[in-house]
Amino acid sequence: MALIEIKQTTVVEQVMKKIKELIASGRFQVDSRIPTENELAIMFDIGRSSIREAIKIFNYLGILKSLPGKGTFLCDRTNISTELLTWSILLGTNEIYEFIELRHLLEQRGITTLTEKYKIDPGSISEDLTKLANMIDNMKDAIKRSSLNETVQADYGFHNIIIEGSRISLFASIFRTLESFMHEEIKKTNRAVYRKIDVVKEHESIINAIRTGNTALAVNAVDLHIDNVKKRLKKQMDVEHQRNQI
Repeated sequence: MALIEIKQTTVVEQVMKKIKELIASGRFQVDSRIPTENELAIMFDIGRSSIREAIKIFNYLGILKSLPGKGTFLCDRTNISTELLTWSILLGTNEIYEFIELRHLLEQRGITTLTEKYKIDPGSISEDLTKLANMIDNMKDAIKRSSLNETVQADYGFHNIIIEGSRISLFASIFRTLESFMHEEIKKTNRAVYRKIDVVKEHESIINAIRTGNTALAVNAVDLHIDNVKKRLKKQMDVEHQRNQI
């Protein structure tokens, strides 16, 4: 079996591109089994851990379906129609950072709307603030129980509420479409944090800033959090890249 060369950028990303090319070639039909992790590792001349991570993401997107003891199968393409934006982002080279920029813009609009509403009438967003506080409580509880999945779910829920606060349905729809990708991004950034409580404090700072009614202060709280997200993501991706070179 001929080796397929992979250039060293982001290894998992390159693997995903190669798998996409295999699917796009028409070599595999719906419900047909794709090569095993071992076979793909040989084809791409790369470690199984990167293959496994790429397949996991495709499973999240509904593009592939892994069945224990049977293999991984190509799903009906109609199943991914609502995830096309995520599919596009995940298969690019620098799109993970572009996604964060998109998320940043959406959250800036959401936090601005919520803060301005609070300044005029605090009671008008009392439900939003209660939901945000509940998500932080959920995050704290999940961290205490060392539940990464529940921590990620609470983190995602918090930011979803912020974006829904923009009262622009398209923004909320875009963010929901990217949910699978967002979960992966939050997982990576959480793995890069030694003191999980620091992440909680950043979220608390966002709520506190809204309650000041000061839009500039609230936007700054979001800016600081997103900046830290980028740093944590880079740190974790560097770790994963080094691990994949071993």
